[in-house]
Amino acid sequence: MVLAVVVWQAAAFAQQASPPPPPPPPTNTIVENVPTELGARTMALDEKTHALFLPTAKFGSPPAPTPDRPRPRPTILPDSFEVIEVAP
Repeated sequence: MVLAVVVWQAAAFAQQASPPPPPPPPTNTIVENVPTELGARTMALDEKTHALFLPTAKFGSPPAPTPDRPRPRPTILPDSFEVIEVAP
């Protein structure tokens, strides 16, 4: 939102608009680096408690490369899904 201040000059009765200076850019500050599990890169934030939730799973060995998949991803081990909670 841009606001303008209207200034009246008494002698000339000229109207001038003076917009305020632009706001400073937002800044992000790293407070702490928290180690997580392999694959925990998607997160959700609870805005009320400021807790972070990171889903992940345990990974096995990747399958053998094929012409269609020269760099296959590791397989997810059954029953290894977990959610990591990082609370402030």
